[in-house]
Amino acid sequence: SSGINAECPLRPGSSGINAEWPLRPGLSCVFCNTEDLRISSSPSLEAGPINWKQQITISCTWTPGSMKFADIFVGEESIFTHPVYGPIVSQEDPEARLFFSQDIALGTAELVIKDITEADNNAFSCMVSRIGRGNPVTLEVLEPPTAGVSGLTATPDFTSVLLTWEAVDGATNYNVAWRASGTEDWNAADVPGTEHTFEGLNVASDYEAKVEASNDAGIREGIEPAEVSFTTKDNRPPHPVGGLTVHEAAYNATTITLSWNIQDNTAEKRKKYRLRLCVDTTA
Repeated sequence: SSGINAECPLRPGSSGINAEWPLRPGLSCVFCNTEDLRISSSPSLEAGPINWKQQITISCTWTPGSMKFADIFVGEESIFTHPVYGPIVSQEDPEARLFFSQDIALGTAELVIKDITEADNNAFSCMVSRIGRGNPVTLEVLEPPTAGVSGLTATPDFTSVLLTWEAVDGATNYNVAWRASGTEDWNAADVPGTEHTFEGLNVASDYEAKVEASNDAGIREGIEPAEVSFTTKDNRPPHPVGGLTVHEAAYNATTITLSWNIQDNTAEKRKKYRLRLCVDTTA
């Protein structure tokens, strides 16, 4: 190519003197001045990854001038020829997931990306004819963990329970909760590790617990929490047995039979009974 703008092409389909001039790596651009080209993003990328499902705006500014048109590059490719972004941007629809606009009179251009995901993790740079291509900004998106919690185990005591589970890739936090069986309200805690103890439970009571994996991007929709049911231990003193009966034995018998009912102890789930026999030898 020849001409003063050979190294500073426009996007395909643009009108103007260099609308169809391709990028020629290795050539110099007489009027290029990338120091006049500034790129920024909102929200800022300087603080690290941004959470998914947000909208990000990549903005370019430059000193306006004759025949200065902008294009956004994704890596080494124009966004208009990018296999994923190109068909969307070409619609020129402000309601689409991607929308590119520029105001050459003001020397500004914007690329709006909605509902960002990790698939948008790319380097974006701005190319302006007669100026050149500036430094890129790299989009880094944080998504919630893609897997649920597994291996949830409950080890109950009398008034507490220890919950343990396996670590989930990408999780930095776990939402752990318990409730009494048959109730609706959960008692929750955020835990950075893979175990947690809940105190203050009632003895001999039925409970449910659940754990969900999360990070700064939250909990991914559609992944069910791990759940477990448990019963705390029983240390209550038993009720007296009812209906204690000594059955009549034959003369000179060496055994006797005792019987009782356990109706009063059913709720306490008693499994053992202690017997004591007193023999009157005064007769």
